[in-house]
Amino acid sequence: MIELYTGVAALMVPPIVVGAMLLRRQLKVFGFLVALVAVGTGYLVTTGAAQDIGRTILGGAAVPAKAPAR
Repeated sequence: MIELYTGVAALMVPPIVVGAMLLRRQLKVFGFLVALVAVGTGYLVTTGAAQDIGRTILGGAAVPAKAPAR
């Protein structure tokens, strides 16, 4: 579970921090940025990519994806 939290933090924190610095006075645009980052991160969480990113950051090997059923 720590891999998931690490992956989500790695995906969400940098764009929000940079966006906060660049869009300080444009709150509506910053809110839209936060919404887009949340939707994109949610997609990566549902596909399992956020956990793979967190595992890679923590130094573990990423688990390869299984082949789709035929």
